[in-house]
Amino acid sequence: MMNRRDLFRRWIASAVVVMLAVSAMAGCSSQKPSSDPSGASASVQNGGETTEKVKIAIFTNLTGASASDGEYARRAFEIVEEMMNDKMGGIQSLGGAKIELVYHDMMSDNTMIKTVVEKGLSDPDVAFAVGAMGSGYTMAAVPAISKAGVPMLTTAMADSLDEQNCQYLWLTSPYSSSVAGMTLDYIRYLHDEYDVDTTKIGIVYCDNEYGVNTSSSFQELIESDPSLNYVTIQSYPPTITDMAPVVTQLKASGAELLYVVPDNQDAKLFMQALNSMEDYDPVLIGGGSGMISPPYGDELGDDVCGIMTTAVGSFCQKNVMEDAEWRWAIDTYNERYGGFPGESMTNYMTNLMICKQVMEHTGTTDRETNNAAMGELEFVTPNPTKNNIVKFNETRRNENAVNIMCQWQWVEEYQANIPVCVYPDEFAYSELQFGGGRS
Repeated sequence: MMNRRDLFRRWIASAVVVMLAVSAMAGCSSQKPSSDPSGASASVQNGGETTEKVKIAIFTNLTGASASDGEYARRAFEIVEEMMNDKMGGIQSLGGAKIELVYHDMMSDNTMIKTVVEKGLSDPDVAFAVGAMGSGYTMAAVPAISKAGVPMLTTAMADSLDEQNCQYLWLTSPYSSSVAGMTLDYIRYLHDEYDVDTTKIGIVYCDNEYGVNTSSSFQELIESDPSLNYVTIQSYPPTITDMAPVVTQLKASGAELLYVVPDNQDAKLFMQALNSMEDYDPVLIGGGSGMISPPYGDELGDDVCGIMTTAVGSFCQKNVMEDAEWRWAIDTYNERYGGFPGESMTNYMTNLMICKQVMEHTGTTDRETNNAAMGELEFVTPNPTKNNIVKFNETRRNENAVNIMCQWQWVEEYQANIPVCVYPDEFAYSELQFGGGRS
């Protein structure tokens, strides 16, 4: 049973200037800043445009190996669309224009993403795009995004995405390398608060962009801490079908704490192999990705309870559960589909709400105007951020993004196993539980 803490909400309206090309508007920069209920702030609005609907292109996997994740994404997007259109009144600066999400299937095929994005962004009526895709997909899509000139928001985390210098790609999640620092902080927290004295660490990761960035950063941090040491580090290909040899090596190394960074399909393979290993019960911390997805919990059932993993968001998170509109979206998903949407729903809410907030201030669907405004505005969104504010830096990365630690727990109010935020305190919705299972 969860131990609720006091919920809070902090809305901050700060003054920023949207640079417009029309010189006649330049004098507005000295006016008193204005704000609106959407959560963003600015000192200039570009009104006058009226439209019945605003198209936002959505890229996700609807078929192929990752179709189950894509279905969760589609359901979440549809509910957020409903929230913004019906609960928030659409885009008020555009006469109450409704948001229309247009879906494009990436087919779980990294080689097809460039073609899919090119086609999806060729529609001149598309004002924004949101990519429900990982770093590998996003990297492959960069040429198409640059060519189309459509502002694209993505939750992809790879550090190398900043180096692509794509003027239209906006990254709302933290760097993948920052996951390592947060994980090390949490290990120290376990030691100080719960007397978890594990010093021998095993690192295992999927050999993809996210896995390499995250695990290598973690390895460097461990090497700089004399109180800890990694006894083994293993990588495996995304196509792996048998994780038993990997787990056997981990056990042989004497690793007491495992830091695991799997992709979607291999996360369950790893847990199945670990659960079948006799006399081996290490502390397990996941690096997000596959270890926090709804299919992972579905596959493992009650065996998932107690597993800890990093995340960039959780709907069982203090600030989300306090907000009436955000909570409505979560509860609606649960009532409609009889399950939970996973960490990504807060990501999708964040990205779509940023699109809305930008247009509320610019009063236009013009791509260039809105793309310029992205770097000037500040946004209040569900994802965990410093001071609850999203702010993009010069490389178009959310400079306030933070990681959280979740633990799979049985949540009575939803009658489901859910990854609940347990750290840090300002976002924690429950305390860490030992022993797993239902209370």
